[in-house]
Amino acid sequence: MTDFYLVTLMLALLLALGTLFLLVLLRVLEERRDVADTRISWTVRALQGQEDDQEAPSATSWSDPGDRAGRRT
Repeated sequence: MTDFYLVTLMLALLLALGTLFLLVLLRVLEERRDVADTRISWTVRALQGQEDDQEAPSATSWSDPGDRAGRRT
């Protein structure tokens, strides 16, 4: 009879440890997803900024007086 209680106690402890492990794993994966989402949003913002910057040099290169003075004859 004592063996039954010991086996039941060990199974309960194993179940508790497994549940704790899964909760910690879930928390870690959630944090990694948040970090990945943040990096993706930064990348999207940077790429959107580069698209705006690609149009900007063509508009600003003509307004630079030093650049125009050196190229005009």
